[in-house]
Amino acid sequence: MSRKNKVKIFKIVIMIIALLLILGVVAYLVPVMANLSTVEGQLEFKEKVSNSRYMGTSYIIWTSICPNISNYITR
Repeated sequence: MSRKNKVKIFKIVIMIIALLLILGVVAYLVPVMANLSTVEGQLEFKEKVSNSRYMGTSYIIWTSICPNISNYITR
């Protein structure tokens, strides 16, 4: 194999891994985002963020990035 082919294969593998990671995070957060419209869901989210420390920040970032995906999936 030439170097160009190896680089192409590497890029494709990295892209697939990144897409799977994003899909996994979105699938994990869809129920959380769906419940944000209720007061109970908001309190549950607040508790989850405050108990999670580092991951709490990522919950907030992902829920601000992915609301359209959540709305599309939960329709």
